[in-house]
Amino acid sequence: MMVPNNALILAADGGQYCLFRNAGHGFAIELDLLAEAHLANPKTSDRGSDAPGRTRQSIGKHRAAYDQKDLHEAEEAAFVSSAVNRLEDYARDSASSIILIADPRTLGRLREKLSDSVQSRVALEVSRDYAMRQADDIVELLKRMPSA
Repeated sequence: MMVPNNALILAADGGQYCLFRNAGHGFAIELDLLAEAHLANPKTSDRGSDAPGRTRQSIGKHRAAYDQKDLHEAEEAAFVSSAVNRLEDYARDSASSIILIADPRTLGRLREKLSDSVQSRVALEVSRDYAMRQADDIVELLKRMPSA
C-alpha cells in the first residue's frame, strides 16, 4: 500500500498506543514516532477486596447482589479516549490522512470517540493488535496491505 507523506498512523490497544507520522515519499514508508503511552492497569480484583453490595427484597428471604463496576474496563476506555485526543491534536495541525491499527475492541472504541472531521480522513482501518510491535513490523504490515 502506498502510504501518503505526512499520514498519521495510530497503533493502539487497551493498554498502549504509538502514534507515527510517515516521513517517507512514494512507496517508501518511514515512520517517525510522535507519541506513545503505556497504561499500568491492574485487574479490578486487585484494586479492592470488597464484595459487591447486597440487597434484600422487602418480602421474603431473597437477596441479590449489585453489579460490580469493572474498573479495568473503565480505565481502558479512558486510555483510548486519551489516545484519540492526542491523535486529534496532531490531525488538527495537518490535512493528512489517517491509518488506524488496533485490535477489534479498541478499533470500535476509536470509531466511537473520533470526531467527524478526523473520521472522514481515516484512509485505512486494520483490525490487528500491533501496539506492542516495533515500527519495522508496522511498516511491513502496511506494505502487505492491498492498495485502495
